[in-house]
Amino acid sequence: MGANLEFVRSIYAAHERGDYGSAEWAHPDIEYVVVGGLTPGRWNGRAAMASAARELFSAWEEHPDATVHRGPAALVARMSEIDNVWEELRVEPQEFIDTDEFVVVPIRALVRGRGSGVGVEFDEVHVYRLRDGKIIELREYREKAEALKAVGLEE
Repeated sequence: MGANLEFVRSIYAAHERGDYGSAEWAHPDIEYVVVGGLTPGRWNGRAAMASAARELFSAWEEHPDATVHRGPAALVARMSEIDNVWEELRVEPQEFIDTDEFVVVPIRALVRGRGSGVGVEFDEVHVYRLRDGKIIELREYREKAEALKAVGLEE
């Protein structure tokens, strides 16, 4: 396994231990892109990524029937607040696909609102690109085929 793959695996391992308090994995110039979904867009840098994640969580809080698209950006946005928002938060990687330049991770997310008790499960695909040992780009896709095509692979 390549170093990039092991680095991305370590992010999910920290999540499994309940460690959402670190954004050390994010390069200072990270670009976070949500492709499709509730609020598609593009953000540059940690502060902009955190702001975008806060908007996504706000949409969830205002529209409990909406699907929330989140990934590691949520870690940056809600490091100190996550216990106040979610009673339960699990991100379960289904597989890790290493292309050398990218690491593609189809995931199943399970969340339950602390106040509402409403549970939501959804699938999405995280695509990571690393530079200098940090995540420089994170893209979230709704469909695996679309994510694979974006990195030059076919399903």
